[in-house]
Formats: sequence, C-alpha cells, structure tokens
Amino acid sequence: MVNPDTVTEGQIVTLTCSTTCTLTGSPAFIWYWNGSPLSLTNQRVYFTASIEDAGKYSCAVKGYEDLRTPAVALNVRYPPKRISVSVSSSGEILEGSSVTLTCSSDANPPVQNYTWFKNNRGVFSETGGPEESYTIKKITQQDAGEYYCKAGNGIGTNSSPPKRLDVQYSPKNTSVSVSSSAEVEEGSSVTLTCSSDANPPVQRYTWFKDNSLKNSGRSYTIKEIRSSDAGEYFCEANNEIGTDRSPHIHLKVLCLKVEMNSDSVREGEMVTLTCNNTCTHPSYGTTFIWYRNGQLQSSTFNRNFKARNEDAGSYSCGVGYNNHLSSSAVLLSVKYPPKRISVSVSSSGEILEGSSVTLTCISDANPPVQNYTWFKNNRAVFSETGGPEESYTIKNITQQDAGEYYCKAGNGIGTNSSPPKRLDVQ
Repeated sequence: MVNPDTVTEGQIVTLTCSTTCTLTGSPAFIWYWNGSPLSLTNQRVYFTASIEDAGKYSCAVKGYEDLRTPAVALNVRYPPKRISVSVSSSGEILEGSSVTLTCSSDANPPVQNYTWFKNNRGVFSETGGPEESYTIKKITQQDAGEYYCKAGNGIGTNSSPPKRLDVQYSPKNTSVSVSSSAEVEEGSSVTLTCSSDANPPVQRYTWFKDNSLKNSGRSYTIKEIRSSDAGEYFCEANNEIGTDRSPHIHLKVLCLKVEMNSDSVREGEMVTLTCNNTCTHPSYGTTFIWYRNGQLQSSTFNRNFKARNEDAGSYSCGVGYNNHLSSSAVLLSVKYPPKRISVSVSSSGEILEGSSVTLTCISDANPPVQNYTWFKNNRAVFSETGGPEESYTIKNITQQDAGEYYCKAGNGIGTNSSPPKRLDVQ
C-alpha cells in the first residue's frame, strides 16, 4: 500500500507491504520500483518524495518472490523545473522577419499558465500547453532585448534564464552634420560627419558631391575651401544588411561680400547695396541675386533706395546661376520718429468716479521712445522719460478728470502725437 498515492515533492510517503499469508519468524521483504528490486527489506518504508520517486511500487516476501503484489502507482507533483526559452531562428534575426519564442519546462501537473517578460516587464500572458509560444511578427529594433518566461501549474511558479534577442538591421536615420555651419567662408576648413543607426555597425561610409563620388570614411574634411567646393553633399552608410543614404546638405561658400554705404540710416536717406565677387572659380560672373531676411528678392529689386522703416533687416547676395555661392548677411538699421501712436485705457467698460484708471501710450519707433508727454484738453499734465509703453495713472478719478487725453512721444529723431482719447467719468 502507498500512502498517500499522490504527493507533492517534499512530502513524506509511507510504503506498507501487507500479506494474508501466515508468516513465522521475522520475514524479510523485497520492494520493487517499476519492476526493478530496491535495497529495502522492511515491511514499512518511509521516505521524502522527489521527482525521481514517481512510478509503480510492488513488494513480496523474501523466498516468495513469485507471489509479488500488484503494482501501485505513486504520483509526485512538482512545480515547473528546467525552464528554458528557445528561438525559432537559429541564425541572425533580421528586422522584418517573424520570430517565435517557445517556453519549455518539466512540470507535474502540466503548466497551466505562461507569462512572458521583456527587460523584466510583462509583455504577454497565456494559458496553454506544455510548450507555449510568443510570436513577434515583423520584428523591429525596438523588439531587441532580454526575454524570459514564467511558468506556473498550481503547485508553484518558476522562471527561465533570460534569452537575448539581437535584431539586425540595415543603416537608417542617416544624416550629415557640419563642423561649424553650412555657410563657410572661402579659405577656411570644414568637416562633414556622417551618422547612422545600424546593427551590425556601419562598415563603410561613402561621400558624394552633386551625385559624384568624392571620398570614403565617416568624416570628410575640406581644407581651404574654394568656391568650386560649393554644392550638395550627401553620404551613404553600408553594412552587411543594406545601405542608407542621407538627405542632401547644401554647402554654401561665402566668397561674396555685401557693401553698404551705411548700416544705420534715417528714414528717407539713400541706401546703396553692392555685391563684390571675390570667388576663386574663374567662370563665375557678375549676375547677382539678392536676399532680404533670407527671402529671395525679385529681379526688379532696386539696390539704391530711399530707406523706409520696413526696409530694415538683413541683406545678402548670391550668384544667379549657383545658389551655393553667397555672402554673409549685413544688417541695415532704419531710424524713424514715433509712428502709429495710440492711447489705450485700462478700463474697457464704464469709468466710475472713485476708480483708478491708467492711460498707456503705445508707439512704434527706432530708436525706442525716450520721452512721453501727456495732455488733457491740449494742456500738458505729465511728462516722463521711460520705456516703449509709458503710462499715466489717475487714482480716485473724479468728474473733473473727464476730458480728452493724448500723448506725445519723442525719440531724438522726431516727435509725434496720438489722436485724442475721451474719458467719460460716470
């Protein structure tokens, strides 16, 4: 007799050999496990159950081996053991392919639940059979990492060692960076660097200018750059999986120079712009194009003009048939007296006697307004040197404060006044 006949690993098992025969003396017993004799001779045997103890037991009285008892089965239950993760692909895992991870384990009863983890975070849980799988379709580099599975069967839960997935992919996000700026003074040095994300790492970088092969290596340095070096550059990154090409970068050579009769003028004064060509390339002529604040100007752009306040900004020039040759930008400042002067009132509704009201003088001027003067019914009431939005506050306003107010703004270039603003005190 086996008591109990179903145990959990670690429990005590009692084997008792019973016989209906009349025995004399102290008979010895023989125990059998799966038909093979054991080195046990007692009628009653005790042991702690392990996985290896599961099987069929029978016994006989020594000397009466042919009268062996029927076999009785011992079932030993245990939590999942020897858990491992296998990968469907035995070689390199390429981005875009399908990969299946399978969790294998030894358990009694069979595993009832599998949970999958990536980098110690749960990603998938499933109740299934003894070799539950997790499939990643169209695998990407974001799927790379360490995976393990956790298996449970009601007796206990255990985890597998981690299995690393290394996803290989061709170069991507390839780009070109410039050591200083994509606008380079002629005669200076510039280095272009190619960057790319790839696994395995990029094995070869190749450089092109205007679609012609120029050089190889991750960096490409042009020493003493000339106007003939201006153009569109890009790089190609290559590994054993594939190739990727960067966007084009426009390398401008600053071999032109804008000259201005004055970089600070008053509105109405004449401005003259001249583009001087110092480019070393022999074929570059004198057909120039002009830019204002980075925007290409029309062919009718007049390089001699009377300055207006809206003409202030940056000016540069380029060669008409080569947009990679240009000048550095120069700044034109146009000074003008205050314009568009207006008075705003802090209260947008009715003004009640006893309240506080602030009048603000707003204007557009270059240089900024230096002096504001406030008038009520054409009489000066307040003068102040201040910022671009100078204010005049009337506290505890009374009916005597009602009337028409305006401000006068001056900045050294000129002085102008706002339209009147009427205050009606209720």
